[in-house]
Amino acid sequence: MSQTTERSHIDTLQEKLDIPPNYIVYSLFFSLLLVFTGYMDYHLTNVIGTILPLYLTVKSIEKPEEGDDRQWITYWGIFIPLCIVDMFIGDYLKYLPLFYFIKLSFLIWMFLPNSKGAKTLHDRVIQQSTGPLDFNRLKNV
Repeated sequence: MSQTTERSHIDTLQEKLDIPPNYIVYSLFFSLLLVFTGYMDYHLTNVIGTILPLYLTVKSIEKPEEGDDRQWITYWGIFIPLCIVDMFIGDYLKYLPLFYFIKLSFLIWMFLPNSKGAKTLHDRVIQQSTGPLDFNRLKNV
């Protein structure tokens, strides 16, 4: 990834959050470092996966003209099952090398404003495998 692309992600976060860009970079780096070393990995992963996306979801609701509600609905639709799985079998998953580091990296990719990873994941994987939702088919179930 080129430096200009990385810079545009930070600039976008800085504009949306109104926080200096170096604070964003330092806090994400420090959080990834803590999770990588295994210190507070479960809690920190869930806090980072919740706080910033929740803030951006509320801002998205307040500005209906942007049209990124689908991104956030998809994000929460993926994040919540991940947390449920982690809650039940997290004691075993923590023994997988770098599990929480990979999970946190995945969550950050899903909620970054420029990558819109949740929407990309939905369009390329979920919708391709399930097809469009058919309510008539659900009535028969």
